[in-house]
Amino acid sequence: IQMTHRLFDEEIVETAALHIIRAHSIKLFGVGASGLVACDLYQKLLRIGYNVNYASDYHVALTFMATSTPKDVAILFSNSGETTEILRAVDILRQNKTPVIGITKHSLNSLAQKCDYVLYMDSPEIYKRSGATSSRIAQLFLSDILFTTIANHDYSNIEDYLEKSYSVIQSLTKKNNER
Repeated sequence: IQMTHRLFDEEIVETAALHIIRAHSIKLFGVGASGLVACDLYQKLLRIGYNVNYASDYHVALTFMATSTPKDVAILFSNSGETTEILRAVDILRQNKTPVIGITKHSLNSLAQKCDYVLYMDSPEIYKRSGATSSRIAQLFLSDILFTTIANHDYSNIEDYLEKSYSVIQSLTKKNNER
């Protein structure tokens, strides 16, 4: 987290957040452990009423990318920035002129070179990764910063959604505790 924080560029996060707020829809995609991070951000954005798409199925994800427009925005997660599925997705998004935000390691990798905005992470992942722990945590850190920035900028519009989603989950928790 500290190494990723050193790479943090507030201006890029602010610009990316504003693109997300203004987007017609948000397309999220990651493979493997990066997919878990994409799913986490999907759930958070869904809770605040955003039109967001995420699918762990590659064919469904490609469909989201293929139907994207310049009014949408995509966020792609890849530690290496060289994941074949992610690079295929970014090429489709570029053809559709959809703005692309990448969350990837700090290097001149293929994903970073193809994105409009890049949030860089640093994680001391060894070659034979044990569950992609440090890279996943670094991606979650950047994803949470991005989400918090969005929520801060758009709080007046999302406040009711936060309350509604909280209330629905709380009502389930209460019913489960009563059993």
